[in-house]
Amino acid sequence: MEFTEKKQKQLEYLQDAIINGQNKDKFLVIDTEAGLGKSLETEKTLALLYMQNPKIKSIFVQKFKNTDKNFSHKRINKLAGKEIAIAIDASNYKEHKKKLKNFNVLIITHEKYKVLSKDKKQRKIFSEDRSILIIDEMIDMLEVYLYNKLRFAWFEDCLPRELRPIYNECINELENFLVTNKGKSFFNSKNKDTGKMIKEFKKLIQVNITPEYAKTYRNEISENKTPMKKSDFLNEVHILEQFYKHTSVVDNQNAYTYDSDIQYWMLNNNIILDANGGFQYLYKISDIFEVRRQAKIVDHRNWTLHIADINTTKSKKLKAINFYDQIRKHIEGILKPEDKLFICGSKDDEQYIKIEHKNISINHFLNVIGKNDWKDFNKAYLIHTPNIPFHVFVLRYLYYSKKKMDNRSNWNLVKNGRVMIFKNKDFNKVRIAYLVSELYQTVKRINRNNEYKADVYILNNDSIVIEMLKKQMKNVKSREFDLDIEYKKAPKQNPVEKENYVDKFIQTLKIIPFGKYKKKYLREKIGCENKSYYSNKVLNHMSVKKYMKDNNILSIGQSIIKNA
Repeated sequence: MEFTEKKQKQLEYLQDAIINGQNKDKFLVIDTEAGLGKSLETEKTLALLYMQNPKIKSIFVQKFKNTDKNFSHKRINKLAGKEIAIAIDASNYKEHKKKLKNFNVLIITHEKYKVLSKDKKQRKIFSEDRSILIIDEMIDMLEVYLYNKLRFAWFEDCLPRELRPIYNECINELENFLVTNKGKSFFNSKNKDTGKMIKEFKKLIQVNITPEYAKTYRNEISENKTPMKKSDFLNEVHILEQFYKHTSVVDNQNAYTYDSDIQYWMLNNNIILDANGGFQYLYKISDIFEVRRQAKIVDHRNWTLHIADINTTKSKKLKAINFYDQIRKHIEGILKPEDKLFICGSKDDEQYIKIEHKNISINHFLNVIGKNDWKDFNKAYLIHTPNIPFHVFVLRYLYYSKKKMDNRSNWNLVKNGRVMIFKNKDFNKVRIAYLVSELYQTVKRINRNNEYKADVYILNNDSIVIEMLKKQMKNVKSREFDLDIEYKKAPKQNPVEKENYVDKFIQTLKIIPFGKYKKKYLREKIGCENKSYYSNKVLNHMSVKKYMKDNNILSIGQSIIKNA
């Protein structure tokens, strides 16, 4: 069977799944390869469905941020010959709220889908009389929350004095666990009464916190430290409640959990379009997905993956002396005048790549999936490992598997060669699938019609991830190359010099004005080059902690906040 016939057969399968599918209690995951036109075929099918039966209505969930960047509804309307589809985001919801029922196809963002998961009243407005739900690409359903002693202290300080005792009772079990915990573990509440107590606490917040009272405090957890609203107080209780509902992940004195109120919701026929479906481990450990594997039919014999065994994590790149110079020289050596090159890295990488060439486009991971901006490019260069924090991989496993983990197990890390991995095989499968997914989707942004000779250069030192990536691309060729990257050597510091950093840090806190400061900025200000020592020995020193507590100075995330 020729490629065209195989492609047509797969797209016909997708069309039939949309029109005739019976997937009421599960999502049917269709893993048709990237670049075969799943999204366009879906648009054609939704237009066809309207012409066959105007009573059948649907929701199409896509990875876009605002309607200005979404043209799917325009293509559907053109195919249907009538305005049957509309794209909805936060900016135009109020305007079209009462008219939603007039459209056969509602196109919403991934974020809106998550909002509707928690807001059942609003979900009814969107889903009423609709039977088909199609999700394009897996949605990141995880809302990660952090709790630690600093957060306890901050929120307690925000509360009226009469509410503090019950708050302390609510946090007691978690707080005690964090005080005694060492290393990477799991927290599960053993006190059945705490949940009831938190509900009572929420009622007291509702009654006692007025909007006027709330705005006298600033939300130190938020990016901009905006004045608080009553909803911020209620949300803080909601976040605390999540730590008592299911297993939380603990790293020393920091606890992390997810929002279990955010769950996948369904209609009568539920479909996910995901080229990563065949290797996405999260689908396998959940009981609400059924992956329908499609054969790999795209012939990648005109593609070559050029692999450099180089660590491109953010921390490693910071230690490199000539990382960007070496990339620039290599690109200048491989680039021909007619080439079109797509470079993908981190947000930070974008500012350091300066190459004179009319056909170079630079972007970053997490901002490219679903975009066709580089469809006629013939070269790609990936200069970053798109990691996420390790505790998030564990939370993903817990969210999708619904399993409870106790402290007979842990989520410790070990080195596999030069790569940090989990000891736990399940957690590691989640990590690998995530990285392969990001790399594969990024690689497939170029040469979408498979009409060019494509060269993809990848800087990555995780051989397991690279091997799985190759398996997604039938007949792809692979070669190795290298760059002469040099790294800084950490200067040796004697104990006396190190001890002085504690005094320097306290003195710096004394003289800086009130405000929010990056920990990195303060480290550089005291001249401490050893990041590990700064984090573990300076910021955690008893003298520093005491000074900060006595002077209402908070350490939240990557920032130090000096309050008036």
